[in-house]
Amino acid sequence: MKQGKGSAITLFVFGGIFLAAAIAVLVLTGGDRTFLILGAVIGVMALMFVMLGLAQLMKYKRAKKSISTEGTLANKTYGKAIEYKHFTFSFNKNAEKAVNIAVNTLGVLGVLFGGAGTFVIGSNNNVNDLFVNDDEIIINNQRTNGNLKDKKFIVIPKSQIDALNITSSKNFERVMLTYGPEHREIVMDISSKNFDKEAIKNAFNGLMNKTEIQG
Repeated sequence: MKQGKGSAITLFVFGGIFLAAAIAVLVLTGGDRTFLILGAVIGVMALMFVMLGLAQLMKYKRAKKSISTEGTLANKTYGKAIEYKHFTFSFNKNAEKAVNIAVNTLGVLGVLFGGAGTFVIGSNNNVNDLFVNDDEIIINNQRTNGNLKDKKFIVIPKSQIDALNITSSKNFERVMLTYGPEHREIVMDISSKNFDKEAIKNAFNGLMNKTEIQG
């Protein structure tokens, strides 16, 4: 979470630079109307950077509080209260597409005809955090859940896993996971440039009661 604080500081620095530029334009140009407008515009940009910095700082503080609060998912994972193997990955859109269309269509029909409706996890290119141990898999996207709220984590207990296949390629290990009563499927690509291939495979060994790992 250090990058969150770093982002806030960077935004404050830019805000300071633009504020100094606005003051310089207003003071050194002798009150010319054109430069007054330019100075005002630069001042507004400075304010925007400061506001964004404050928002980022508040997010960082809320995340830090979540990590330090015993019993939260943030405390278990980022706070290391429980031992997990930690990887980063990207959801693979193409590999999920066919399954997602089928399952989401059923979900829409369920909503239209009075059912609850169930939707699979949406794919994206953002980097996600993956925590794995012998009991469960936990997923979080810091961009969409920078506050580290429990409800925005994805928790998959071992008992809900139907199938888990790992296939290797040159640049990544692809983890294909089917879980839950709706048999949801997600596909996670873990970069083998950032993590050891064997370490990735070994991390899932304890979840193999219903799974098969393919080299």
